[in-house]
Amino acid sequence: MKKLVTQSADSHSVERLSKRELQIFKLLAEGNGNIEISNSLNLKMSTISTYKKRSSKNFR
Repeated sequence: MKKLVTQSADSHSVERLSKRELQIFKLLAEGNGNIEISNSLNLKMSTISTYKKRSSKNFR
């Protein structure tokens, strides 16, 4: 997560995230896990995993 935050400042990768991807990215950066995010956003765990994968691709 630290690497993603550092890279995003350099390459503006965060700007490419959808609103939901950014929301999940921020919750992850705050230290929330998949279960906490799933419960707080009322989404399935598999949905959280999908958003994590899609947002991480923006940082490559």
